[in-house]
Amino acid sequence: MEWPQSLVQEIAAHRAIIFLGSGASAGCSNADGEYPPTWDKFLEIARTQFVNNTEDSTLVQELISSKTFLDAAEIIFSYIDPAESDSFFRDIFQKPSFQPTKLHKIIHEIDSKIVITTNYDQIYEHLCLMGEGSEGYNVKSYCDNQILDEIRSPTRLIIKAHGCVTTPQKIVLTRSQYFNARMIHPSFYSLLDSLFLTHTVLFIGYSMSDPDIQLILENANIAVPSSHPHYALVQKEKHPAIVKAIRSSYNIRLLEYENEHGAHEEVIPLLEDLFSRVNYERSLLLE
Repeated sequence: MEWPQSLVQEIAAHRAIIFLGSGASAGCSNADGEYPPTWDKFLEIARTQFVNNTEDSTLVQELISSKTFLDAAEIIFSYIDPAESDSFFRDIFQKPSFQPTKLHKIIHEIDSKIVITTNYDQIYEHLCLMGEGSEGYNVKSYCDNQILDEIRSPTRLIIKAHGCVTTPQKIVLTRSQYFNARMIHPSFYSLLDSLFLTHTVLFIGYSMSDPDIQLILENANIAVPSSHPHYALVQKEKHPAIVKAIRSSYNIRLLEYENEHGAHEEVIPLLEDLFSRVNYERSLLLE
């Protein structure tokens, strides 16, 4: 797989946004050798722990199997008291103290002005807030009011589009929570619309299944069609017709790699190559 030169130039000039999905955290572990759960595993843990109605439990299993995660989460969390929910999220995403991987370190070195993530964990921001450069980063959630000020400042910005484990009560996971977030915080989604219209976005570890992001991409593609696409780094598995539909619907060009060993080992060399190319382009800009 070759990185498009136009994408390399956009990243080098700080005109691109990196978008981290759950796959970016999947390879992280802690001192006990534990890994963050995938979405289906996370919902299965919650189902086992909280859903005590046999009929509902069976339905949730079916929804998880069909990857209808919003509806599965809606049923599961209707059983959970908010205090228990807060504790559950912290137990899953915060207390295990998952450590960043080489993937996070390369993304940090690429030095994008804006990184957006739908992940609840703090793995990437903890890496960014360590060391001498810590004062150059701010972290904002979808419900914060100062995001535009941060975008217009020289500070690097990490946007938590679905909330953070530090405030579990504001996490966006269920169908009703998606609706409420859009209704209560319309300015944030207007801002996301603008960012997707004016920047090139590179998706990493993202499955293209998030309804929020799908809607934003569709709106941008319909409102202002562009010959300049966004990009998504994905393993090669989709039918050419689906690849074509994703490009026409969302204006996303899929950058497909062969996942030969089943552990996405190819991603790190690809990102290292991207970092090298971006550094070279930045050196040319300084001449």
